[in-house]
Amino acid sequence: MALIILANGGPEGLVFIMRNYNYEKLLWTTSRVLKVLSVCPSNKPAIVEAGGMQALGQHLTGSSQRLIQNCLWTLRNLSDAATKQAPLHDTPVLYAAAYLTMMHIRAPVK
Repeated sequence: MALIILANGGPEGLVFIMRNYNYEKLLWTTSRVLKVLSVCPSNKPAIVEAGGMQALGQHLTGSSQRLIQNCLWTLRNLSDAATKQAPLHDTPVLYAAAYLTMMHIRAPVK
């Protein structure tokens, strides 16, 4: 399924939504899809190339904890692909992703 999404321009469309919309439920749902795709080796570089790190970073200071959590998880998942594609100084969000990787963030127990 992830490869079908990739073949149809899914990463670019999802990043577009994250950049251009403010509706929390849409952003939360989009971030959930990006989180799933961010563990796929084929989708990782496509998300990063589409500007996914910056788009996810936009939402780290918002009021929705569930959106922030999904963005953080996704950034963590993408951090290895992002460091291969861009120098660290080009994207401050990479510092946060690298930090999260080192801290081994965990999902809260519900």
